[in-house]
Amino acid sequence: MLTCGCRTDPNVVKHQYLQSGQRFMEQGKYQQAEIQFRNALKIDSRFADAYLQLSKQAIATAHWQDALGELKRALQLDPNLTEARLNLSRLYLSAGQFDQAEEEAQNILRREPANVEARELLGSVYLNSGREAEARDAFAQCIKLAPNEASGYINLGVMELSLHNYAGAEKNLLQAEQAGPQISVVYADLANLYRIRQRLPDAERILRQGISSNPNAYPLNVLLAEILVEESRPAEAQAELQNLLSKDGNLPEAAAGIGDLYAGVGQSEFALAAYQRGLAAAPKNIELENRIAAVYISSNRIAEAQVLNQAVIRDNPANPTANVQRAQILMAQNRLDEAVQILQRQVIENPDLALAHLVLGTARWRLGEVELARNAYQDAVRISPGMVEAWKPLTELLLSRGETNAAQLYAQRCIQLEPGAAAGHLLLGEAHLQARNYSIAREEFTLAQQLSPRDSWPHAHMASAWAAENHRAEAQREFQLALALQPDDPSLFGEYFDFLLSGREPAQAIAGARQFAAIHQSSAEAQNLLATVCIRRQLYPEAAEAAQNAINADPRMVSAYLTLGSTQERSKQTDAALATYTRALSIQPNYPPLLTLIGNLYLEKKDLDSAGRYFEQALAIDPNFAIAEANLAWVYATRNEKLDVALGLALKARQQMPALDSIADTLGWVQYKKGDFAAAKLLLRTCVRAAPQQANYHYHLGMVLLAAGERKRGRAELESALRLRLSGDEEHDAREALDKLH
Repeated sequence: MLTCGCRTDPNVVKHQYLQSGQRFMEQGKYQQAEIQFRNALKIDSRFADAYLQLSKQAIATAHWQDALGELKRALQLDPNLTEARLNLSRLYLSAGQFDQAEEEAQNILRREPANVEARELLGSVYLNSGREAEARDAFAQCIKLAPNEASGYINLGVMELSLHNYAGAEKNLLQAEQAGPQISVVYADLANLYRIRQRLPDAERILRQGISSNPNAYPLNVLLAEILVEESRPAEAQAELQNLLSKDGNLPEAAAGIGDLYAGVGQSEFALAAYQRGLAAAPKNIELENRIAAVYISSNRIAEAQVLNQAVIRDNPANPTANVQRAQILMAQNRLDEAVQILQRQVIENPDLALAHLVLGTARWRLGEVELARNAYQDAVRISPGMVEAWKPLTELLLSRGETNAAQLYAQRCIQLEPGAAAGHLLLGEAHLQARNYSIAREEFTLAQQLSPRDSWPHAHMASAWAAENHRAEAQREFQLALALQPDDPSLFGEYFDFLLSGREPAQAIAGARQFAAIHQSSAEAQNLLATVCIRRQLYPEAAEAAQNAINADPRMVSAYLTLGSTQERSKQTDAALATYTRALSIQPNYPPLLTLIGNLYLEKKDLDSAGRYFEQALAIDPNFAIAEANLAWVYATRNEKLDVALGLALKARQQMPALDSIADTLGWVQYKKGDFAAAKLLLRTCVRAAPQQANYHYHLGMVLLAAGERKRGRAELESALRLRLSGDEEHDAREALDKLH
């Protein structure tokens, strides 16, 4: 009777459900775990521990908003549930909500001053929000509270490493290794520190020591292989990975892990061999099939990727990773609109799949939908805060928009997530380069070179830094090092040719572009590169021929159509350019820059109705596209209609691109049309000073001065405009205004 009574005791049963759910969690059976936790709540809807466990299940399945809600419910029922408050603080920290994360950590410390986890969290909050002194103090207190625990030393060591205090970083990481020899990340952090300091033998020694203490820590084997390659010992590096593969390579899980290691170090063929070995042991393993497709995509083996992807989707039509890869294949084929449709469906059906948001961001960016791309990248890092693959393009996007302060913060985030990788340092260096902090930029590029000595781009970035300060000999040297490492990259050669064209070596640039195109005759990128260099040298017939060759090599390459259209514009072939851009629009119909280019051509043809429609289409896709905003404002001002709307558009465009004189001129002209002569005069004078050879700037200023009653100065500006060969309707209006003065 006592036994039966226990089984029906609600308090006992709810704990049995809770324990059952926890066992399912340990086995990775998250759906079954959720059912058991909710069963517990059916018995007791105020069971705080069940809400806590539900939050863990939501975190494990990347449902961050659900986790946040469950944690808040748990704390409403039990405000002193420390584990829930710790996890809530971690969620806030991951989302960049530092104030809330700090508040939760402080709440714990007020009740439990000796809670090491809360103090570690507080230190991480301080570090991520740029409060280094407070972070150092918090981590030091962790060590004081738990001197035999490794975590405090690790946090302090990684912090000192990010601040370039290498002696302090080494001291703390060595203490962490003594306190926790079984913690593999310590050895990885020490190895990365030694790589930065060019102490490769020490890096190799510490990694071998870590592998001995942690024989199943695969990432240490990868790092060791990278170190051996840097020490010019590629055969030993290969043997290291082969030994790793021979341990448990026939098991699907081990094959997947080992293949990931090969893929991470760029050994795509060995990665494929590992995945295929696992697939032989477990045919139709969808995870391995998707990994193989990913290698094909990254290696530009699109036909093979497509065959495998179609087979996977045929058997598993709802598999989200396979559908994202299908979109990536379409993107490689320049079928961007089709890719976006698939990705939009995936983010609706699988809103917590960070990969779908990441790839959608890239597709949006390639379509010119910058704000939508930014939103997609931000969704990716919100869902998966440790996804460095999303932080990188988000940082690049900010750099492309000149948002250097935010870009620096995001680049530092990349470094924190991958302290031993070059990419974060490249991004941080580029942010400082844009901010004209040249010496700091070179420091970051030097670190990138040390971390990735076989990568060409750290040298190319360093060349840009030297060129910005007009140290052309140093820049030339760095470019030569970059090109020697990667002699077939059109993007790299494009950077080099830009450098030559900006100096006194234009003949060298055109000769180099011709040679590169001749070597890579079947490459659309190489032909398009030659065309762009020819345009810079005003060799329009040769530019048109090269752009057409690019189109022939890749009929869906939109940038080649843009190059050809630009050549035709400069050759005064307006109708031909319009036809070329229209062909490009049939390939990429939702590309705001292309829509704006077509609108500009209609402006030249004096077809204001058509021009306005194209600018409106561009803004419907990207409401913050400044050029389209300014040009639509110009259409309205020219037609003396919607002047309030025109003023709003021009002001917004000016805020987004304050350095562009043409937008300032448009804003000044709209202000003139609205009768605000004082504001227009101030702005247009700035334009004339910035570009004194621009005839229409003088014309606009002259008309404003006349309207403001400054007849003498107005006449002088109009006469200057005519001397500079003002043409069209503006020439007629300027002469008519001068006649009236006489």
